[in-house]
Amino acid sequence: VVNITKIRKTFLLNEVSNDGQNLLNHIEASLKVNHYLQQIYFNNEANTKDDFPFIRNFGIFIKEVIIDKKVEEEYYIINEKINHSDFISMSRLIKSNGGLLQIPELANTDMAFYILRFWGKKIIDIISTLHKMNISLRYFTLNDFYISKDGKKVKMKNLLHYSFTNLQGDLFNGPDLAKIFIILNE
Repeated sequence: VVNITKIRKTFLLNEVSNDGQNLLNHIEASLKVNHYLQQIYFNNEANTKDDFPFIRNFGIFIKEVIIDKKVEEEYYIINEKINHSDFISMSRLIKSNGGLLQIPELANTDMAFYILRFWGKKIIDIISTLHKMNISLRYFTLNDFYISKDGKKVKMKNLLHYSFTNLQGDLFNGPDLAKIFIILNE
């Protein structure tokens, strides 16, 4: 099952970041990072597709359409769809459960802190994997992380908030966040 995001090429080409790159360049770069992460991860035969800590990207499909008697290209970004019967966003988990710390059986023990530490370590592992590739996440929220219903797996939704870093830690070649939010909110 896949999730498809449709974006017009003219929009992608017209939205230019401060670094001179358009959104199409940034999206293609984030997809290359996702594919590289999949390649590294799946080279280890012990890893399964269910354990991959990011939403898998399957590629871009380009379709020509006629709009106002003009031929335009539409880009369809094809990603793995989160199965909501298996995963829940961290934000929704906290809102729907009233917070783990409010459960009496957990509040009276250290169990809630063990669970939170476990998920925190999983999120730090995801961010550390990106940092090893000189990629920094400039922005993320609880909505960007999904927890499996059994609580054992954490997945990151997308890599669109990324920026590359140099050896001094300076950020470069990353999309403007305001323009990325336009795509994410469509």
